[in-house]
Amino acid sequence: SVVSTQSTGQFKLNSVLDQHSKELRATQDANSDQIVALKRKQAEIETLLPSLQVKSADIRNTLLNVHVTDNMYHALAVKPREQLTMKELIQVSFYEYKLPLQKRIEEMTDKMKNNQEQFDITKKEVKILESNMTIEKQAKV
Repeated sequence: SVVSTQSTGQFKLNSVLDQHSKELRATQDANSDQIVALKRKQAEIETLLPSLQVKSADIRNTLLNVHVTDNMYHALAVKPREQLTMKELIQVSFYEYKLPLQKRIEEMTDKMKNNQEQFDITKKEVKILESNMTIEKQAKV
């Protein structure tokens, strides 16, 4: 009976150990699968990195060379925005942002020129008046 109880206890202990061992193996397998998936994802990212660096450099160069003429803008503006390349989209947006500012600068420049011309005319008139006053003073003396 004691041997039977020990056998039953040993059997239960072996059964629990087997179950625990299976669970541990399942956890290790799941961890291994996750590690493999992470390594695969890391490899994908490392593969994409050079192309993303190239695209980043292209965008940087595009931003540095955003010059757009009126003709270029009008040619691009008729296209649907979805069909524009990144560079073209930046050029169109830059032009649309720049145009009102450029017009305002031109207006202010014209106004400044007009004010300068008016100032020059007034300055000449003052010199003429000063000259006339000097002549009149000399005539009175």
